[in-house]
Amino acid sequence: MKTNKIIFSMVMLSIICIGVFAQNDVSYYVSNNGDIFNDGLSELTPLPDLNMALIKATQNNVHRIVVIGTLTRARVGLVGGLSSGIPNESGEIIITGKKDAADSEKAVLTAQNEGAALQILNKVNIRFENIKITEWTVFIHEGAHVTFGQGSSVCNNSDFGIQVFGTCIIDGGEVWGNLETGIAVGSKGLLSLVSGAIRDNKSSTNCGGVAVLNGGKFIMSGGIITRNNAANEAGGVGVSAGGRFDQTGGIINQNIAVRNPNIYRQQGSFGSNL
Repeated sequence: MKTNKIIFSMVMLSIICIGVFAQNDVSYYVSNNGDIFNDGLSELTPLPDLNMALIKATQNNVHRIVVIGTLTRARVGLVGGLSSGIPNESGEIIITGKKDAADSEKAVLTAQNEGAALQILNKVNIRFENIKITEWTVFIHEGAHVTFGQGSSVCNNSDFGIQVFGTCIIDGGEVWGNLETGIAVGSKGLLSLVSGAIRDNKSSTNCGGVAVLNGGKFIMSGGIITRNNAANEAGGVGVSAGGRFDQTGGIINQNIAVRNPNIYRQQGSFGSNL
């Protein structure tokens, strides 16, 4: 009898494992031509709304969403917000475009600089790959965790590229061509540059590449911050009093400002750089 119970338990465990691991091969697809009545499980039956796909993925233990073509603000959902409503413990979800996609199918999120930010809300844990977020400032709220991986970029904003109050990791992604600072790290925000680039951003005042504000933290272990431009001070990285910047690797060079073109630290700031 005891042997039968052991065998039964092993069989049930195998069934459960198969059910869990099977989700690793499943993706949800999103397209401007999608429909709310589609299941979203193939390119032929895409969903119309990125946030809808994020909710379904979180609920069903699916960790990959594929974006086909350009999605405008209305096709992201929640008026430019992404929220699964389920805590980070559910695991990271990759939001990606198709590799080597034709121009018409390259993944793009855009608000065409309408003024609203792409809000990444509390509890969201996502990684962008092979996708361009353009003319749309990304606002990462406290409690959200966002990684910009290979092939991802945040670019061409008339304001900040990214504002960080949660956790933001640049791991192969790029932040470029934004007109009022590439990345601003606010109170309780954490920015980590592992690899990738923060480049060719501007500021009409200070901090062209990265601004670390009071209570914010920036860790740089790799990547490059280059060719950013500020009208006054800190073309590359500016650290306000109460902010922290620790550099253990990576390169900061060729940034432009009237004073302290690469790095500027206010009195009362913390950390050290190479």
